[in-house]
Amino acid sequence: VAVTIGALHLAGSPFEIQVNSGKTAACASHAEGTGWQRRVLVGEDVEFTIHAYDAQGNPQNRPLDTFLVTLTPRSRGNHAVQLRPSYLGGGANLVRYQVLQPGSYVLSVTLRGYHIKESPFNLVAGSGFFSDGASSARHHTLCHRSAFPT
Repeated sequence: VAVTIGALHLAGSPFEIQVNSGKTAACASHAEGTGWQRRVLVGEDVEFTIHAYDAQGNPQNRPLDTFLVTLTPRSRGNHAVQLRPSYLGGGANLVRYQVLQPGSYVLSVTLRGYHIKESPFNLVAGSGFFSDGASSARHHTLCHRSAFPT
């Protein structure tokens, strides 16, 4: 921001300002990548990136958020696994994982107890290629008013 009086700059002008986004809203945030699909191959390294946005749709520019990422097997006797996101900068968080057993799972990403867009969804891990071409999640999350931070 340049501040002048007459044609002369005020001491220190122009000034640099930084505008930060608001508090991250889970239902405005989303994920994408090979690990954010309905089907994955057993033993294959997959990953996805969580993109954090505030309630107005501005990308988060500070590493303030702790996303809870859970992969839960649908079969009995198996336990959920917590996956750890790594902050990449610019509101992006990378999640890497590998499914070791074929079967059905539920993949979810939450922030302060609220799901991000398209979370949770069913994931199938299999060996070999899937023939029907289905890949990306299509489950939509409705944003409840209480999901927006105040």
